[in-house]
Amino acid sequence: MLEFSHQAGNIAITSLAPASSDLVAGLLSVAMSAIQCRMARAALGLGVRDLAALAEVSPNTVARFERGDGLYDRTVGALEAALEAAGVEFIPENGGGAGVRLKKRQDADEQD
Repeated sequence: MLEFSHQAGNIAITSLAPASSDLVAGLLSVAMSAIQCRMARAALGLGVRDLAALAEVSPNTVARFERGDGLYDRTVGALEAALEAAGVEFIPENGGGAGVRLKKRQDADEQD
C-alpha cells in the first residue's frame, strides 16, 4: 500500500507495506508506443477519428500521442484497449522489436 502526501508543491510517497509482485509487474509493463498505435490503426484500416470514437477520446488526443506527445497512462490504456477490441494484439519487445499483428479470427480457426 502506498501513502501520498502533498505539502507546498512537494509530493511524498511512502510505502506502508511491501508491494505485491503483481503491482511491481504492472508498473514495469511497457505501454503501447506511438508507432505501434499507427501500425495498429493501419492494420485495421482505422482513421484517427475512428480510433478516437472507439476509445472515447478526442481525435486531437490520438494525433498528439502518435506525434510522440505524452498522455496520461489511462488514456494510452483506452487507446490500446480499443485497438485490441478491434482486432489487433501488441507484440512486446523480444529482441526483434515491439510490433503489432492482427488477431487470429475465430471463423478461420473453425475452418482449419
